[in-house]
Amino acid sequence: TSTARRLVHGEPKVEPPGVVAAPGVVAAAAFRAYAARKERRPARINGALAGARGLADWATLAGLARGREDVFVPAERGEGAARRQELVTLGAVAAAASGGHGWYVAQHRLFDQAPDLRRGLGRLPDVAPPNAVMAAWAGPAGAATPAHYDPVDNLVAQFGGTKRWRLWRPSDSVPASPPEYDVVLRPGDALFVPRGWWHEVVAETEAVSVSCWFDGDDVGAELAAFTVER
Repeated sequence: TSTARRLVHGEPKVEPPGVVAAPGVVAAAAFRAYAARKERRPARINGALAGARGLADWATLAGLARGREDVFVPAERGEGAARRQELVTLGAVAAAASGGHGWYVAQHRLFDQAPDLRRGLGRLPDVAPPNAVMAAWAGPAGAATPAHYDPVDNLVAQFGGTKRWRLWRPSDSVPASPPEYDVVLRPGDALFVPRGWWHEVVAETEAVSVSCWFDGDDVGAELAAFTVER
């Protein structure tokens, strides 16, 4: 990805190239057991989106917005101090994406707002743990989230376009070394990102993805605190 390209939702880290490993692969049927282990690492989840209608319906932002063009969602645009968030329609998000500098719908609980969209998720809700909170990411090529970590686990599924994920093992500060994993997600792919793992994400094309956040606490206190404003 060219570092000269305009990005929204933050600037990614720029590191020298290094040799990185490929994450392991876990079958969707075994994912809940894998996620419950004490020692977890990032992994591709095979078959999580098998048969999902959203792979066809949400291949583009226009597809995601179809029939919901007038639905208002929080979306971001701009960089650094100039970044701002506004309520805009899904139709406006889709229309702006073709220009490459459009609105970015980031970590929005769209499936709570428009429950009919859940029909497009296929088996994903059954692959994720039952307490998972789902949020949508939808934006233009170049949309980026800078390196950070989350206090909860994330099963992220790619429905439209491609995104590049760079991941570093847990540490007390922003990692300065090359990533441990460098993964490109394409439609139909799913990736498990354990809590505490640093990650940076850049959309290589116009893209639609879904995060399933969860934690291992039966009470779900950490998850509730993390998702309360999303």
